[in-house]
Amino acid sequence: MFNKKGLFDGNYYNEKNDKVRLTKQLQGVYNCIRSGSWQTVQEIADITNYPQASISAQLRNLRKERFGGMDVEGRYRSGTRIFEYKLNKNKTKFQTKYREIFSNFWNDYFKNGAK
Repeated sequence: MFNKKGLFDGNYYNEKNDKVRLTKQLQGVYNCIRSGSWQTVQEIADITNYPQASISAQLRNLRKERFGGMDVEGRYRSGTRIFEYKLNKNKTKFQTKYREIFSNFWNDYFKNGAK
C-alpha cells in the first residue's frame, strides 16, 4: 500500500522537509470537508490558510487508497463556474484506515521528537 518513500511522493518530495507540512495540510483539508457540506477551494483556503494549489492536491490525495480512498465529490456550484467539493460519508469505505494512518504518523512524529 505504501510506496518506498512513505505516504507522499513526487519528483521534488523530501521527507525531512515535507512530511509534516503535507500531513498537516491533508488533515486540515479533511477536517474542513468531513462535515459533508459543499465547499469551494477558496472557502477551504479561508479556513486553513493553505494555498489553493495545496488544497487541490490534498483533495486528490484524499481520494487515493493510501490516504483513505475517500469519496470526495465535486461539482459546479449552482449558477456559477466555481467548483465545490464535499466528502460523501456514505460512500467512503476507508475512514478507519485514514484514522490509523494519521494516528500512526503523529505517534511516530512525537515519539521520535517533533522537528
